[in-house]
Amino acid sequence: MTLSKIPLQFNSKIDVSHTGGTLTSDSGLVLVQEFINKTHLDQLLAQVPFNDQRKYWQHSNGQLLHQWLLQLIAGYRADCAANQLAKDPGFQLCLPQVAQQSSLSALLKRATPATLAGMRCANQALLDLGRRQTNQQTLILDLDSTYYEAFGHQEGVAYNSHYGCWGQHPIVAFDGQTGDFLEVKLRPGNVYTSTGVVEFIRPLIEHYQQSVPVTDLFCRADSGFATPELYDFCEAQAMNYVIRLKTNAVLERQAEARIQYDDHSWDQPQTVYFELTYQAQSWPTARRVCVEAKLTPGQLLFDYTFVITNLSSAVPAAAVFQIYRRRGTMENFIKEAKTGFAMDKTDSATLLKNELRTLMSELAYNVVNLMRRLTFPKAQQAFRIETIRKYLLKVAGKVVHTARRIQLKLSATHVYQGLFKRILLNIQQL
Repeated sequence: MTLSKIPLQFNSKIDVSHTGGTLTSDSGLVLVQEFINKTHLDQLLAQVPFNDQRKYWQHSNGQLLHQWLLQLIAGYRADCAANQLAKDPGFQLCLPQVAQQSSLSALLKRATPATLAGMRCANQALLDLGRRQTNQQTLILDLDSTYYEAFGHQEGVAYNSHYGCWGQHPIVAFDGQTGDFLEVKLRPGNVYTSTGVVEFIRPLIEHYQQSVPVTDLFCRADSGFATPELYDFCEAQAMNYVIRLKTNAVLERQAEARIQYDDHSWDQPQTVYFELTYQAQSWPTARRVCVEAKLTPGQLLFDYTFVITNLSSAVPAAAVFQIYRRRGTMENFIKEAKTGFAMDKTDSATLLKNELRTLMSELAYNVVNLMRRLTFPKAQQAFRIETIRKYLLKVAGKVVHTARRIQLKLSATHVYQGLFKRILLNIQQL
């Protein structure tokens, strides 16, 4: 539906209509496509398997995944956007052919468990390329869960009392240093936070233990992941961890016994750090627990926060808490994936199809994150996706075909054209 000619009220001489010709507002996608070409991601997508029984087809599965990826990066959450984008010259420059929504919907129907495995392989290959480019030799595995609120009867939708709504409860892993989205697993809405955590991270750990460059691994997580199975696994893999513990009466009694109430002024805040040796009844061995004791002005007793770790005592308790609190940036990573790349979109009926949607959002997030880290000037490397779209992707342009060339003519008034040119040249030098 196009806008008919409508005069504006603030100036009746101005008429507005969608009759300006075939222009694109997504010219900046050529930056993304240039990066995809450099990383050979399109070739990786072509290898993702589907249950494809078609005898005749216009769009390959790899091309459809490629288009879906560009739509997410450009900010088009709705599948039906493809119907209009099929005529967009910006998308037509980046893709051999642009499919309509019906083709994307049919792609979802052809997905199998092998499709999900193939998507994970493509994502891992992209991340490995980034690690080799930067010679990154450490990885901080930040674990968390998030929630997809749902409003239908999709498979896996259940009530979660913690969130107070119906939905699905995925588990996620990010690299706390780079923001790389390492892994995601879609789960029913009523599972506990740590359910299946060892099975979730085991393939990641095995991969990075064998990867080049050799990777030093570290795990951080909140109290939802405070489970002996995770401690045992990390210790068996010689991997350090810092995980918050839920408060219990035994820990509080031990902490209280260590506190000395002195002549510190009661109207001034006080924070004390120390450590305990703690062994729950089900644990075969005692473990180190670091304690933060805080006294708020006006209170008589300290409030305690507990963190369990296998870091040596050479790392003091205060430093352990500093390490743990840096995982707070993970909330920003999750928010970016959900609001910026539609990770929480669960329109499909089955868990498998919705997990494919989630994996596509994960890949879109990583394409932008890696492009930003490898090719953006240092001053712009903190840009989030909405800023990237405003500065670089949402650029007006016109495609002109000549006898021998195709010209993409960008708006001469593009405010950030200097940054655009610099990033394009950086991509081409990869």
